[in-house]
Amino acid sequence: MKHLITLCLITISSFQVKQEQNLDNWIKAVVNDMVELNDLDKYSDRPISSDIEINFFLVQSAKNITIKDDSITMLINHGKGTYCTQLKFRYTQKDGQFYLVFPEPYKTTILGQERLFVNPWVEKTNICE
Repeated sequence: MKHLITLCLITISSFQVKQEQNLDNWIKAVVNDMVELNDLDKYSDRPISSDIEINFFLVQSAKNITIKDDSITMLINHGKGTYCTQLKFRYTQKDGQFYLVFPEPYKTTILGQERLFVNPWVEKTNICE
């Protein structure tokens, strides 16, 4: 009986470690696409209409990436060597895959034309003066 319990605990813990490694690799892919200025629509938990533009940040690197509950927080270097922007993303897992949870789109006027945008992040904080 003790061996069965031990085997169950080992199986559960190895599954948890594998899931954390998969999440870490997925986050690295998201950050890499941000650095390469790729749209993050492929990471969305729902389809993004073609008339909605996905907002982005100029990202040279990210650090202090933390995962808590359903949130990912990171500091962003925009190329000036300082990490002055903190971005917070929400994510979910469906069918073994991870997805970003985009907030609702918003309207803005650019050069007199109204356009729809969506941010991949849920919160942006400037931490430098």
